[in-house]
Amino acid sequence: MRAWATEQRGPLAVTFAFLVLGTLNLIFVPPFAPRDESSHVAYAFDLTHGHVPRLDDTNPKDAIPGLQPFKTWTANHPPLYYALSTVPLEAARAIDEPVLGVRGMRLINLTFGAIAVFLAGSIGALLLPRWPEAPTLAAAGLGLAGSVPNLFGIAYNDGLGVAASVAVLVVGLRILREGPSRRLLVALALLAAVGSLARFTTFMPIGFAAVLAAIGVYLHAGERIAATAADLRPTGARLLRAGGAFCLPFAAAAVASGWWYLRNEREYGSITGTSFIIQMQHRGAHSGYLTVLHTGWIWRRMFDNIWGGYERSGSLAAYPRWIPEVATAIGIVCLLVALARWWGAGRRRPPLLDGIAWTVMIVFALASVWQIIQFYTTGGNFHVRYAYAALPVAGTLSAVAFRVLPGNRRNTVTSAVIGAAIAFDFYLVHRFCERFDPGADTGPVGIVAIVLLAGAAVVIARELRRVAPARELVAAPGADGTARPGAT
Repeated sequence: MRAWATEQRGPLAVTFAFLVLGTLNLIFVPPFAPRDESSHVAYAFDLTHGHVPRLDDTNPKDAIPGLQPFKTWTANHPPLYYALSTVPLEAARAIDEPVLGVRGMRLINLTFGAIAVFLAGSIGALLLPRWPEAPTLAAAGLGLAGSVPNLFGIAYNDGLGVAASVAVLVVGLRILREGPSRRLLVALALLAAVGSLARFTTFMPIGFAAVLAAIGVYLHAGERIAATAADLRPTGARLLRAGGAFCLPFAAAAVASGWWYLRNEREYGSITGTSFIIQMQHRGAHSGYLTVLHTGWIWRRMFDNIWGGYERSGSLAAYPRWIPEVATAIGIVCLLVALARWWGAGRRRPPLLDGIAWTVMIVFALASVWQIIQFYTTGGNFHVRYAYAALPVAGTLSAVAFRVLPGNRRNTVTSAVIGAAIAFDFYLVHRFCERFDPGADTGPVGIVAIVLLAGAAVVIARELRRVAPARELVAAPGADGTARPGAT
């Protein structure tokens, strides 16, 4: 147990920092200030009365003080989060403090968000298994992205969806690395079922996890990984087992949630109900794919909404935008340096499993961005949270970038950047809370939060120093997957 805690110290500290930041949003952002929160709460409120709402129902105004009478435009979502949310709503009603039920719904979202952030570390470990700083940076890529603690600190269903998405990808990567086992296949099926009952967007990570699992089953022959062309020759039994692994999570998802999506088809004309919502809100299709691809402000808005702001908050103006943009530009330069070093060292092939894992996960990240664009072109809003499950990939890539930074031998620069990210996120939370509740007495809680966040930053810095390479290494892994010593 102690060894496990030591290995997970970095992701645990990042998760703790995320929880502190998310809790500030949970406490200080007034209920229903985020526009969609009324409809999420109304959905769960209707379930407490034994009624499943429709998209064109109107939220019961002030059934909970402050609840806005918008349409219940979240009613196309599967019901798992809302069923869980009936517990705090009923408990709050029992003590005649209904607003506490909203805080309870926020806490459920934040808890699942914390699970997602912690599990993100496993993606880093599975993508760069010989780089001990990768888990911490993968967790930070999700948990310290500016908008993530904000979104997971309000009563939305995204925490559950992202947690299920990250978890199912972790299982898929483990099957690729270790081969199939009964425990992993059961986990793959159960997580796919949970994800399908959380959000429709989880079907994309379910699909990529199915690909990883199928490849893992195909490559592993008994206890021995395929290493030669003869080992990879297709056989009927091998193809059948791989096909079964691919179909397993989809079958589990269909059994768990197929009834819900058939209901959407019956009620709204499609399994997601998206076209019904767009018509109900009198919106038309936006620009086509080619137009969007050539529109620079869309890409900048997507980036800024993930890393440096809160969508539609109107509170952040332009000032903080350059901070994550400059940091990312430096990171891209470092990745190009790493690529040049790999090229100059002879372009050694990475191990087979490393190459497959990275290829599938990078395609998943690109597909997540495509999902945002696709939804926008049909007339939907520009929801960057659809890409949250891919942020651990960005965090893991940053491990490669940090290794080529000069003066970062003991992960000093890495620690400073993560500390700055925590401070920057605290600043964003402060501005966001001030936007909705100016003049609130946040002093005592803010001081406690600063102390806790500083403590988390110190733990992260100590952990990164502990796992730092003994000597400077080039960023690109060698033929055996380990980082190679190189001159600076």
